[in-house]
Amino acid sequence: MKTANPAFQRAFVIVFLASCTLPGSPGARQGPEVRIGYHQSYEVEPGISIRFEAVVEDSRCPTTVICVWEGNGRIRLVLMDANRTQPANLELNTSLSGGPTSGTLRFVRIELLGLDPMPAGGAPTNPSLYQARLRITPLPD
Repeated sequence: MKTANPAFQRAFVIVFLASCTLPGSPGARQGPEVRIGYHQSYEVEPGISIRFEAVVEDSRCPTTVICVWEGNGRIRLVLMDANRTQPANLELNTSLSGGPTSGTLRFVRIELLGLDPMPAGGAPTNPSLYQARLRITPLPD
């Protein structure tokens, strides 16, 4: 069996490692993962917050059922800014087939990572139990 040239292997490892970024490193562009409860807010910075306003749709497959389609959870977020009179709205989906899973509200990029809890059986989920898992990343100036 023939092995690769050691100089080539070292060069490959250096190029590979140089292309990687770790969370928190200067090259990383992802914000923290946060959980926001239904009708709760997350303060992005003083005077600016994101509110989990509504669950617009929850057609995700219940945990007790085997489905051919994953379904979709759609939520509405509201960005409230103390310096502006009009809040900005954004709807995000748990499935790309339902629509966008991420978007931009003014100066932040928001990605919906998940919506908990998953539906169970045929009963509707109590809205107060919902939590949106989001990644909120400030956009560069």
